[in-house]
Amino acid sequence: MKSVTIVSAIGRSATPHLQINQDYYDTLAELIKTQLASPQIAIKIVSDITALEVLPCGQNKLQAVIFVSSGMLDEAKQLRQQHPELTVVVLSGEIPAGEIVHINIGWGLSPEIFQRIVSAAN
Repeated sequence: MKSVTIVSAIGRSATPHLQINQDYYDTLAELIKTQLASPQIAIKIVSDITALEVLPCGQNKLQAVIFVSSGMLDEAKQLRQQHPELTVVVLSGEIPAGEIVHINIGWGLSPEIFQRIVSAAN
């Protein structure tokens, strides 16, 4: 069985102008949990990274962590450094400046994706 943890913490606000509160991120975490729901996946939502349980082995060994806020990017990077075996995902409404943008072609190549990339370009 695969194990996924969703971290609903806001962290430092990457987009303070949006005035998004914790309820938004909690709802987003629940939506992701619903979308991932499967008998083959154990899904847990935590409100704080300190609640993560990264165990070295076992039937429900953690395999992926999803952060629902780019405000937790530093924590996500640190987690990935400490546990390179994990898949770490950070959801964001923005394209990070100065970073290489990776897009999985299997997710679909809509014109909107490329318009966002071009509009975010320096």
